[in-house]
Amino acid sequence: MVGSHVAAPLAVPPPIGPGLRPQLWQWRDLGVGVAVTIAGFAVLASALALTRNNEGVSAAVALAMLLFELTLVATVLVLAARRGIGLAELGFVAPERWRPLVFAWVGAYAILFLYTAAMMVLQALGFPVEGLLEGNAIPLDAALGPLVILVIGLAVVVAAPFGEELLFRTLFFRGMRGYWRFMPAAWVSGLMFALFHVNLSVVVPFAFIGALFAWAYEESGSLWVTIAAHGGLNGVSFIVTLLLLE
Repeated sequence: MVGSHVAAPLAVPPPIGPGLRPQLWQWRDLGVGVAVTIAGFAVLASALALTRNNEGVSAAVALAMLLFELTLVATVLVLAARRGIGLAELGFVAPERWRPLVFAWVGAYAILFLYTAAMMVLQALGFPVEGLLEGNAIPLDAALGPLVILVIGLAVVVAAPFGEELLFRTLFFRGMRGYWRFMPAAWVSGLMFALFHVNLSVVVPFAFIGALFAWAYEESGSLWVTIAAHGGLNGVSFIVTLLLLE
């Protein structure tokens, strides 16, 4: 019929499988996150190698640490902007419930305590586990100036919780939840979080902590919960390390 118009069919979102969340990211976005992280580590390692024998090593490393974490923040936010994902969808909303924050923070300390206790038992039994008791020390030294200590503090207590929670919970975990059920998404993203710290002695406890934070993120519906828990852990470690400097 002349002048007739047939409306174009509306785009139908892909069906959500049982136990999955609506797809927020594509796998290529997760690949970009991995690539940026590896490149950031390469730059950080280069800064360490180039300044190892110089007077300004501490300042250079502190600045590199801060810039690395800020790069993670920028990466996720740029990817989100390209996908049209708003801050609320990333998790920057008031928590539906605050209890997961308590579980995440207290649970993280419980995991670290149980892991350390287990390693000490194995050590007492004669197993060679000394290298698994080193922990993840914050690079502070009594000879550092106050400005360098401030930069390290900003990197560890502020930038790291934002950068790492955006990367591992909002991008990796939430991205996997569009394709996988909770448990595999939580444990794979938790293991990635552990390997990110490049320290064999924290792989096991940090994998559990990463999975716990993934649960807290999903249960509360807010990234503020895991940022607060992460910042609390790092903040206490930073203060204790600072007080023990000689």
